[in-house]
Amino acid sequence: MKGTIAIFSLLLFACCNENVDVKDAELSQLEFLNRSILESPNSDEVYLERAKYFFEKEKKTEEALRDIKRCFAIDSSNAEVFILEGKIYSALGQSAKAKFSWLEAIKKSPENIEARLELAQFYASLTNYQKAIDLTNEALQIDRNNAKSYLIKGLVYRKAGNDSLAVSSIQTAVEVDSKLMNGYIYLGMIYGEKNDPLAIEYYKSALDLDPNNQQVLYALAYFYQENGNYKEALDYYDRLTTVDGSNAFASFNKGFIHLVYLEQLDSAIFFFTETLKKDPKYYAAYYNRGFAYEQLNKFKDARLDYQAALTIEHNYPLAIEGMNRLDDIQK
Repeated sequence: MKGTIAIFSLLLFACCNENVDVKDAELSQLEFLNRSILESPNSDEVYLERAKYFFEKEKKTEEALRDIKRCFAIDSSNAEVFILEGKIYSALGQSAKAKFSWLEAIKKSPENIEARLELAQFYASLTNYQKAIDLTNEALQIDRNNAKSYLIKGLVYRKAGNDSLAVSSIQTAVEVDSKLMNGYIYLGMIYGEKNDPLAIEYYKSALDLDPNNQQVLYALAYFYQENGNYKEALDYYDRLTTVDGSNAFASFNKGFIHLVYLEQLDSAIFFFTETLKKDPKYYAAYYNRGFAYEQLNKFKDARLDYQAALTIEHNYPLAIEGMNRLDDIQK
C-alpha cells in the first residue's frame, strides 16, 4: 500500500501551546511591578523588570520600549537595558536599531557576553558567518566556561552548513552545562536528519531534564517512525497525547503509521477521526481517512472525506486525484 499513492506524514512539529499559568497570577505579577515602581520611582531596575515582563510575557513592545526610555532617563549606562532594547527592536524587524543597541551595550560593558552573542546571531542572519564566529570567540575569551557561547557558535556553524563543527561546539556546550536542554535538542535534530541512532541518545537526555517536553517527545517519536521502529514511535506519540490530549499532530501520525506501514485500516480511520476532533480543519486527515475508506471499498465515505478536504483546501491535489479515482471506479 505504501507505494500506491503519495500520502504524507507531518514532518515538523512546533510546540506553540506552552502551558500558561492562571491569568490572575500573571496580573498579580504586573500589579507587583506597578506597586514597586510607585514605591521606587527612581529605580531603573524596576522599570527594566517591567519592560521584560511586557516584552516576554505580554508581547507588548510599545509598553516595553516606554519603560526602556524611563530606564535611560534614570541611568543611561546600564548595558542590560541596551541588550533588552536590542531584542525588542529585533523582534520588530528593526535590525539596524537592534545592532546599535547591542553595540552600545558593549561600549557600556566591554566584557559583556550576552550582547556579543546577540550580535553573533544578528550577523549570522545576514550570512556574515565569520563575523558571527569572531563574536562567539570573543565571548569565549571572556569566559571559557560559558555554555551558551559554545551553543551559539555551534548554531552559527550549523547555519553556515558545517555540521561537523556545529556538533563539536554544541557537544562542548552540554559538557560545560549538562542541563543545557537546547543543546541536547539541537544535537538530536542534527543526528536525526542523518538517521543516526545517536539522535535517540540526545533526545532521551533532553527528556531526562524535561520528561513532558512536547517538542522532544514528537521529535523522538518521528525519528522512530522514519526509521521503521513503529512500536516505539507509537509509544512516544502516546506519551505526547498524555501530556497534551489536544495534540492533533500525534494523532495524525499514529493514523499514518497504521495506514501506510501497519496497513491496519480500521485503526487508521480511528486515529484520523481523533485528529479531526482535535482539529476540524486538518484537511490531510480528511484525505488520509478517505483513502483508508477507499481501500475498504467504502466509496461513499471516501468521497465525503475527499470533498471535505477540498472544502478546506481548494485544489488539494491528492483529494482531486482521489475523487478522480472514485469517478473511474463508479462509472
